[in-house]
Amino acid sequence: MWELRESEANPGSQLSKLSRPAIQVDNMPLTTSILLTCFTMGDSYIIAIDFGTAYSGYAYTVTSKEDQIDPVLKSWGKELGLETPKTPTCILFNEEEEFLNFGYEAKTAYINMRGEEAKNHYFFEAFKMALYGKLNKDVTITAANGKSMNALKVFTSALSYLKENALTTISTKAGKTFIASDFTWVLTVPAIWDPSAKQFMREAATRTAVQGASWHGGSIKITKEKMKSFFDESLNGISKSLREILNEDFNIQFILLVGGYAESKILRFHIKSEFSHQCKVLCPFRAQEAIVKGAVQFGRNPEVVASRKSAFTYGIATCQSFDKSKHKAEKKFTTGEDDFCNDIFMKLVEIDEGVDWNETKEHIFNPVSADQTAMNLRFYRTERKNAKYVDEWGIEDVASFFVNMPDTTQGVKREVRLEIRFGSTEITATATDLVSGSTGSIKIDFLTKGKTSKIQHHPLLLPDRKMLDGSD
Repeated sequence: MWELRESEANPGSQLSKLSRPAIQVDNMPLTTSILLTCFTMGDSYIIAIDFGTAYSGYAYTVTSKEDQIDPVLKSWGKELGLETPKTPTCILFNEEEEFLNFGYEAKTAYINMRGEEAKNHYFFEAFKMALYGKLNKDVTITAANGKSMNALKVFTSALSYLKENALTTISTKAGKTFIASDFTWVLTVPAIWDPSAKQFMREAATRTAVQGASWHGGSIKITKEKMKSFFDESLNGISKSLREILNEDFNIQFILLVGGYAESKILRFHIKSEFSHQCKVLCPFRAQEAIVKGAVQFGRNPEVVASRKSAFTYGIATCQSFDKSKHKAEKKFTTGEDDFCNDIFMKLVEIDEGVDWNETKEHIFNPVSADQTAMNLRFYRTERKNAKYVDEWGIEDVASFFVNMPDTTQGVKREVRLEIRFGSTEITATATDLVSGSTGSIKIDFLTKGKTSKIQHHPLLLPDRKMLDGSD
């Protein structure tokens, strides 16, 4: 089982030995989430991968759930005289787009290349930034040589390396062979990502040129003022987000700094200067390791996340009895002797609404016509709190599926039960025809381009008539 969250790292100044004369300072997301998506077979064996923008690593546990033992972190860079909890998030391919190396090995190999050899190889660094915004499976990312590769291939190769490295490391230390299905897998991503980016990571399972810096003894010498200026955009963004949160009606007493960026004295000083009069600012020992260790704990006990905030308002397309005082005339259609209004947006969960972990919401629907033999359930999302029709501005079609209704004996009195889970790390829905037992299900797909439902070709929904009284 895979999962998704983010932590940016700066493992130590010794890493600059492997850097070209450029420095990158990333905006660190303030909030994180963990998303489940692949497979889970082991009882309590967990591998958590922290796939960061600048650095990546993993932690694991092969102890029983009852044993309260800290997760084990993989150390990187020993072959270079280093010992860090993460390795650079960079990857190297040959000219045939075949994977060669990841992390320190990739960076070292690329730095040592010259001329045409470097131009013919695909080297990607900080490539996770390509996932900010809405995506599809065909998106490409540009390598250091100016050529592009399919992003899904790049991310899949990186995750495959980390997976195999973890299995080899654990098997060697344990003296026995482990396979992927022995573990619950956790992958971390930013909570602020669009759902398509989170799904992209499931499916996979630019350096900033330095101005005003000078060479000195084989290293880069940068003034204190210039170094601080690298952080300005990031610090201002974090401050702005924190103020927005603190201005809400929350009882917040602590600000906890975790992840690789929390190792920065500049960040810690800035946050304390700005917010210590409102909250106590805390930073745990080895803050860089907090996220990946937390991911392991989450893998062992997902219930530690009591609830989640819905990122969107989600709804389903339904029909209602037509009321000319409430409904648009162009939405009217007739079945038998009854007039209905099409494309009604029935809200399932509202944006920012708290949804308990593993909570399932249930709804009952009826067919529109007595001889209907299938029902099409069409799901939508919007950042608006309220919507009336599914084709209004700001509403996006995100999924649809069928459930067969072969037994028409009970006509329009037949019922279809929809069970939908929002509190998990991905949205899943199952519909059951209560007469025949036929079922259909779906996981919401955020990567398919141009997904639209041709309403006139699909059977329509009608909510249980008891739900219509007083509805708009």
